[in-house]
Amino acid sequence: MPPPPRTPPPRNSRGTVRKAPHGVLEVDLIAGPPRIVVGRRVLIVDETCDTGATMKLGLNAVRELKPAAVKTAVSFRTGEYQPDFYALQTDNFIILPWDREVIIDGEIVMRPDYAAKLKELGG
Repeated sequence: MPPPPRTPPPRNSRGTVRKAPHGVLEVDLIAGPPRIVVGRRVLIVDETCDTGATMKLGLNAVRELKPAAVKTAVSFRTGEYQPDFYALQTDNFIILPWDREVIIDGEIVMRPDYAAKLKELGG
């Protein structure tokens, strides 16, 4: 059986991270959720959640498809955003090795927040 069709990404999606004029990183959606979420209960899971920018992006994309319900879960809650479920809460900055590099303005670079934290810690 073939996989369900996927929704096309938004027209303005570039799949990149940009630094906004106010210095905060902004993210773009790379691909939308599959249409199979229509009328179903959905759980969006991520490793960490600080500002909630990534989670909000995912929530908005899923909600456009009218699921029956949508909840969020993270392993580490590190900021003000309140997911529905989380395993651990900490004020510590968490660096995930698989999440170290991002695309900014078409180039693969170390995440600016990771680079700043490592410099601050002398690493």
